Amino acid sequence: MVDESKIIFKARYNKPRRELSLPALIFHHVDHWMNVIGLEVFFAWLMIYTWCDRQQYPEEPQ
Repeated sequence: MVDESKIIFKARYNKPRRELSLPALIFHHVDHWMNVIGLEVFFAWLMIYTWCDRQQYPEEPQ
């Protein structure tokens, strides 16, 4: 019997920051979330998204 309640995260190789991207945003998303949570909180979320420490990810096996 398989326990399907477990969540497994698989880390990928570490990319340089210049190769990473933010989540796709369209004007509708930005307008909506700025109205719902406010401009400061929306931009704080974008800043926090970039703080992820990717140094712990293992190198991709060669």
